[in-house]
Amino acid sequence: METNEINKPIKEIRSGFVKASIWENDFKLENGEVIKVKSLNLAKNIKDKEDNWKQTNNYNKSDLLYLKVVIDKAINEIILNKYE
Repeated sequence: METNEINKPIKEIRSGFVKASIWENDFKLENGEVIKVKSLNLAKNIKDKEDNWKQTNNYNKSDLLYLKVVIDKAINEIILNKYE
C-alpha cells in the first residue's frame, strides 16, 4: 500500500445503527507465502450530549437483532465468500 493511500474496509454492512466493517490484510506465513486474511469490526452509531455522531462497541438488547443481521451477512462474506 502506498503511504498516501487510505486503508478502507472492503465491505460495510449496516442494519439500524449497527455497522460491520470487513477488512482484508496480507498475512505472511512461515514459509514466506502471503495470503489474504479477512477480519470484522462491529460498531454502533450514537449521538452524544452535544448531538455529534460517535461510534461505540456497547450494545443493549434492542441492538441484538441488528447485530445478528450484520453478523449473518458478514459470515456469508467472510466464511462463505459470497456476496448478497
